[in-house]
Amino acid sequence: MNNLPNFPIEEQSILKEQLEKVIKEISSIFDPEQIEQLAEETDFVRHESKLTGLLFLSVFVFGASMYGNPTLEQLIGLLDIHVKELTLSRPGLHQRINLQAVAFFDKVLSLAMERNIPDCLKIHLPAQFAGIQIWDSTSFQLPDGVAQFFTGHGGSASLAGAKIQFRYDLNRHQWGYAIQSATEADNSMADNIVALTQPGDLLLQDLGYFNVEIFESLRLKDAYYLSRCKHDVNIYKHNEDGSFSCEDLVTLIQRRQFTGYLELPVFLQSKHGVFTPTRLIIERLPEQTVNERLRKLNKEARSRGKQLSANVIFLSHFNFYVTNALSNLLPASCCRFLYGIRWQIELVFKAWKSHLQIHKIHVKHRHERVLVTILSKLIFITITAQMIRVTTAFLWHISQLEISYYRALRHFQTAAERWFSLVIRSDFESIFALLMEALTFVQKRSFKIPQHDRIYPLEMLQVFGDLVLIT
Repeated sequence: MNNLPNFPIEEQSILKEQLEKVIKEISSIFDPEQIEQLAEETDFVRHESKLTGLLFLSVFVFGASMYGNPTLEQLIGLLDIHVKELTLSRPGLHQRINLQAVAFFDKVLSLAMERNIPDCLKIHLPAQFAGIQIWDSTSFQLPDGVAQFFTGHGGSASLAGAKIQFRYDLNRHQWGYAIQSATEADNSMADNIVALTQPGDLLLQDLGYFNVEIFESLRLKDAYYLSRCKHDVNIYKHNEDGSFSCEDLVTLIQRRQFTGYLELPVFLQSKHGVFTPTRLIIERLPEQTVNERLRKLNKEARSRGKQLSANVIFLSHFNFYVTNALSNLLPASCCRFLYGIRWQIELVFKAWKSHLQIHKIHVKHRHERVLVTILSKLIFITITAQMIRVTTAFLWHISQLEISYYRALRHFQTAAERWFSLVIRSDFESIFALLMEALTFVQKRSFKIPQHDRIYPLEMLQVFGDLVLIT
């Protein structure tokens, strides 16, 4: 990659060296010996076959990145172009898509997620938090024929649907996934969320994950959370006699006059009756924001044949947050700003759907093929995301510019067929050269153009750290 101005050559050289080391490790993820071992461990390969574990894996991973949702004929055609000695029929490929294939792909995905990112290529977070964990999910419909395995919402929607739970550790650069039925509640991930959040971490989550048990567990673990607060939640005050008295949000606000922010020490009650102390932060919104919110709410209500209640209209004038981080770590005025980082996940989901069509799976009957298809896409997503992330860190450290994940992922798709041909030949030197070429292009052509009316995630973190220091 070309030298960039205003950055010490010595430090830039170290960053380049570490970047190349990461890419070299990623280049070898399709190592035949490693892949065939995983294929044998999962009983996907039981005897010698021309359709090796590597060929089966790579044609699905790269076929999915090239075609979105390829037919079996397209995958066979791709193999025929690049592996002339392999004669494969549609039924022959079809029968290899089984539970063993699912286990095999799941092992490879776990392997892909294990990459360690050098400290110099990590994103530096505000010092008050050890890490920032973001959880979100995306759902999509599936053909009715797989409803036995992936339950959908029915009604005007399909009887079958899937949901991908997604975890992103912003500091350690770890991605995690869980594939569920569309009807599974987000807060069903409570145990996983608590287990994967380390002491000192900050958890950012939306209302779907609102769970007082999670808040209490994180508090006891010396970890932090920042969440939007449900409008129908009961707020408790601890009285001098040791009892707790309850108020709803409407009553609580109507008793107080304030502008800007109101912060209250309150308690939330879990379903097991445990009272958890928390900070409730209420932000009064400007009139323009309120009007825009009410327009959306009215439109949604009309589509369901309903009208907005007086309480909903009243509460629409405010944002509500709960956190256990003390005000010196997270001032009330910084909550919305920091919480805004979570919305970047929506851009990730947009890229998955626009470029990889992860929400358009047309498999009518076999749930194994649904899982193999989703896992194929997640393997490609994970490998490319790691490269995009270290390149983002490289560019940020040097020039304070960020890579657009959406645009970068699209470029890796253009290299997919060439990448596939090199993988099946195990030409790791050429794979490394191809990936470095792709990252050089991404660095030069896919960075986010600074705009005066927009602030990007890494700049958000930097500004947040400065705001906390000032506050």
